[in-house]
Amino acid sequence: MIPMTNDPTISRRRVVDPRTGSTLIRLQRSEHHVSRVLSEVLSCEIAACVALCVHDGQRSLGGMMSVLLPARSQDAMVSAACERYGVHVLERLFIDLERAGGRRTRLEARLYGGAERDPADLSAGPRTVALIERVLEEWGIVISEQDTGGLNVRRVQFSPVTGRARVSVLDEVRADQILLQEVRRAPVLMHGPSGTIEVYE
Repeated sequence: MIPMTNDPTISRRRVVDPRTGSTLIRLQRSEHHVSRVLSEVLSCEIAACVALCVHDGQRSLGGMMSVLLPARSQDAMVSAACERYGVHVLERLFIDLERAGGRRTRLEARLYGGAERDPADLSAGPRTVALIERVLEEWGIVISEQDTGGLNVRRVQFSPVTGRARVSVLDEVRADQILLQEVRRAPVLMHGPSGTIEVYE
């Protein structure tokens, strides 16, 4: 059993179904979890955020993360910092996958979300999708399934062991709640002492 994420907030969002014995692990913006436990199902509800699900079929393990780039800026330094942040968040997932025994050469990915519904920047979701697509291509990882863009707010449930994902569309009441949660968890841009710009969660 390898649950790789040690974030206590994620541990508090574990829900056990007494009928099936399965454990639902809910993820929020910028969080990830890696597992090879058959009874675990990784879940997130996403609007502009993008859910990246990755699976290594040979080792029967996988992981999920939810990520969203900060709002677009005309400042080139801010844009560069936001892209570095996005790549850094992705790397955290893949480092944990490799620690658990996964190999990038064997991984396949599924991509969901990225709706044009961020109140601060309607391009945030599509820009995040584009960044993930580019990074995965550079790393040689194939996207086997993709449901991104549009206006739908989605619930994604992913089995890291089997690699199977189930996606459903949420109603507008729940969609508004998810949008508010994503805004509240937005990263903060800060100016460093040497004039650099960094993004902090």
